[in-house]
Amino acid sequence: MKTISRYIMTLALLLTAATGAWAQDPDYTIRVDFYDNYIPDEARFMCEIRNMTDPEAEIKGTLYLSVDGDLKGTFPVNGDMFMDRIDPLDAGNHTWSAEFTPEGGGSFKRDGHFTINKATPTIYYDGSTSINMGVGESTELDVHILPGEAGVISYSSSDASVASITKKENSNNYIIEAKAEGTATMTFSYAGSNNYEAAKDVKITVTVSTPPIKVTTDAAEEGATFTEASFLMPTDDVTVNYELVRDMSVKMSAEVGDGSDGYRIRIKKDGDDYVPVNDKEILVSVSDDLDEQHPIDLTVNTDFTLLVQKKGEGDTWTDLSNEDKLSVGTFRYKVTGAGNYDGTIYSNEFQLFQGYEVVIPAGEYVTYYMEDEPLYADPETSTDAELYTITSVSGDKAILSNAIETAPSGTPLLVYNKGTEEKTFLLIPANAEPNLALDVYDGFIGTMQPTVIPASNATTDNYAFNGKQFVWVMNEIAIGANKAYLSIPKTNGNPKNIRLHRGNGETTGIDASLVNSEEVNSVWYDLNGRRLQGKPSLKGVYIKNGKKVVVH
Repeated sequence: MKTISRYIMTLALLLTAATGAWAQDPDYTIRVDFYDNYIPDEARFMCEIRNMTDPEAEIKGTLYLSVDGDLKGTFPVNGDMFMDRIDPLDAGNHTWSAEFTPEGGGSFKRDGHFTINKATPTIYYDGSTSINMGVGESTELDVHILPGEAGVISYSSSDASVASITKKENSNNYIIEAKAEGTATMTFSYAGSNNYEAAKDVKITVTVSTPPIKVTTDAAEEGATFTEASFLMPTDDVTVNYELVRDMSVKMSAEVGDGSDGYRIRIKKDGDDYVPVNDKEILVSVSDDLDEQHPIDLTVNTDFTLLVQKKGEGDTWTDLSNEDKLSVGTFRYKVTGAGNYDGTIYSNEFQLFQGYEVVIPAGEYVTYYMEDEPLYADPETSTDAELYTITSVSGDKAILSNAIETAPSGTPLLVYNKGTEEKTFLLIPANAEPNLALDVYDGFIGTMQPTVIPASNATTDNYAFNGKQFVWVMNEIAIGANKAYLSIPKTNGNPKNIRLHRGNGETTGIDASLVNSEEVNSVWYDLNGRRLQGKPSLKGVYIKNGKKVVVH
């Protein structure tokens, strides 16, 4: 009897071992996270697979990934986490299912759901939102949407009888034509699509007035009688009566123009007000004879009435006879009772300006480009500013020129803030071109208008500036007006980043990591599989684009 009992017990133990009470099959968890913003070319995801039975075991096999019931791809698995991409997915709610088949056999399935948000486009326009035109004139505007694949911009005029708008074929440009006196609003809008949110409207106010009328009278011939005359001249919405007096002996022009041949006066900040940098007087030329110029002092009382109209503020005239009300902008004036002329004088347009402001963080540079004016840094407000250009590029070094006191027009510049805090510098147009022989690298390219740095290609590497270094452009990048970038012929050794070096070969000391196209598109996770908003600031081990990296 004891022999039979021992036999039964031994058999039970063998059966228990054979049926797996002591040996456990592996069990896997599968997690798939998708990039949550719409990307037109692809959909990105990260997959994490864990062996819950043996966390230290090697994970190898094949993943079959389906979205909304359709198989999207088969992916080799070699590790507990990887990142990959599939064909693009529309914005909205989706489901996923994943099947993992480890090497050695078996099948494990998981599913879940996710949402892809619509991308947010921007209607890009870098011009004035208030435009003044004369009847019969036209102007061309560059308005486009970023990203370009978002769709087509809608455009309209609130009153096409005043100003009409048409799109120029095969371009981003729109033509505004002034038809009749009045005001019309041009609206550019984008209503959105399945994958893009609606964009914020861009509105441009167009004010159309009657073109200026030019009137010229000549002196009477010797011995002849000069007859009194008068004429009516419309200006904006006001009819002004001009009287020509007997003693007028020279030509008189009453024309309001575009300011190109008018006054351009630099002013500077003085407390809460602006004052002219040089003389406070502006000489108003009411004739071709220099003796017939009349001084207008914008800061003190005068012996005649001076009214100034600021462009873009309608038919409002401000009396400057008794106090200083100077501001930055474009103006015209009318003077009553000036000198021996017993009428009213309307000037051409004139511009009051400080210069060109650039904001630069401490110890950094910005690019700047002005095509037709030599520039220098304001000695009163911009003592920490230094101007340079690039003379050559060698390997990963962009060689800077010596510091430039006054830069010739058409020179792409790097403006350096050598101070210890962010500052706004003022670049001032010089009165004349400097006598300076300056070598500028051909591939340092400036632009007066907003533009796009082309993507690098098989023959050329392009680089955008990020305040510290030039960074290689993988995909085209939009930049603003008055900026510059590098364009270098392709060689096998062109670097991803180009640092700035002094002309004597010394580094500028700027050597920071760049935010280039790859970094902008990087996706970060912590080791628990939680997606992060961007590159983490705390030290540790993270997953970046499916690879483990250490952040120091």
